[in-house]
Amino acid sequence: MKGFKQFSFDKTLLRTECDILKNTLKKGQNLSLDEDAHLSPIFKKSPNLVSIIASAFGGVADPNLIASEYWILDKLRCDFAVANFRHKKFCFIEIEDAKQNSIFVERKPDQFNGLMGKSPYFDWAQRFEHGTSQMVDWIRILKDEEKTDNFRAHFGSSNDFEAEFVLVIGRDEFLDDNQRQRLAWRSKNVLTAGHKVKSITYDEVVSEAEWELDTYGPAADADASIADASVAVALDGPLKDGGSA
Repeated sequence: MKGFKQFSFDKTLLRTECDILKNTLKKGQNLSLDEDAHLSPIFKKSPNLVSIIASAFGGVADPNLIASEYWILDKLRCDFAVANFRHKKFCFIEIEDAKQNSIFVERKPDQFNGLMGKSPYFDWAQRFEHGTSQMVDWIRILKDEEKTDNFRAHFGSSNDFEAEFVLVIGRDEFLDDNQRQRLAWRSKNVLTAGHKVKSITYDEVVSEAEWELDTYGPAADADASIADASVAVALDGPLKDGGSA
């Protein structure tokens, strides 16, 4: 498929990739992590971590295609694109920085906004709105060209095409409970032209990667092997005794 490379998930490499991101986030606690200087270089070397974003948040199960700095219909660029070719499911990903004001920024009270003497109110930050606006533009060009030869050359028939969009931005530590709920609600409920547009933090990426490793990693493989061996013994016994399975 145009612009994509074949991808095969490697959980051993995922562990390494996850640890690198996790350690970077630890070093950046209470500090600002920049997209270009700190975060983008990590993800460009971490295809398995990118695939977790697509599978856990972007609706792409068992991804087998991936692209970095992918040009959508040769017009607009996203940071990453991930796909399952057989099922024609796609996830387009944008990453932004991880600073205290990446997602929310306090609205300064004045005599006109009615906030004088009241609890602080936080607006969606400019960086956050910039990221989500980019995804809206991606959706617009996809919709505009879905019946064209250019669209079919990239994605096949629009009748089979399914896509979701994910923005990765900010840190959990910079959000209070109310802000986490606002972000979760927006991520769950916002649709643009029928497409899901989700927003997650870098900590959520780490959490999902660790869940994947804990669930399907070496320990899980060992448990599965023990279970298979137990089943084999249980089935083998009666057959040796002349019983029936």
